[in-house]
Amino acid sequence: MPDDPSLLAAVSRILNCIVSGNVCIVVSSETTPRPVLTLAEIFATCDLPGGVVNIISGYHKELISHVAGHFDINSIDYALSTNDYHKQVRELCANNVKRFYKVPANHDWYNDVANEDPKNVESFTEIKTVWHTMGV
Repeated sequence: MPDDPSLLAAVSRILNCIVSGNVCIVVSSETTPRPVLTLAEIFATCDLPGGVVNIISGYHKELISHVAGHFDINSIDYALSTNDYHKQVRELCANNVKRFYKVPANHDWYNDVANEDPKNVESFTEIKTVWHTMGV
C-alpha cells in the first residue's frame, strides 16, 4: 500500500481484488499502517469469509521478498509510492510467471473515475485458454 492515503488506497485495491473472486494479501504501509490495521478489524467482524482478506504489517524490506517470491500467490498489485522494491519484486515475479501490475506513482487516489473503473479488476483476473487437438 502507498504511504498516503493508506486507507483509501487499501479499500480501492482490496475491493478490486475480492470482487474478482480472489483472496487478497495486503502488505500495509510501513509509515502509516494504523488505518489499514483498523480495516482488518472491520473485515474480521463482517460477513466476509475468514481468510479472504489478509493484512500483513511490518518492514517492507523483510516482507516483500517473501510475498513476491511465494509460489502460491498468482498476482502482485504494486501500489507503493516509491520504486524502492520495484526491480526486486519484478524479478521474483518472473520466477513463476506471476502477473505484475504497478499502480502509477502519480496515481490520484482521490479521483473516483480512476479508482472505480471496472477495468481495474482485470489485473486480478486470470483467463486461460485450453487448446484441444483435432484429428485430421
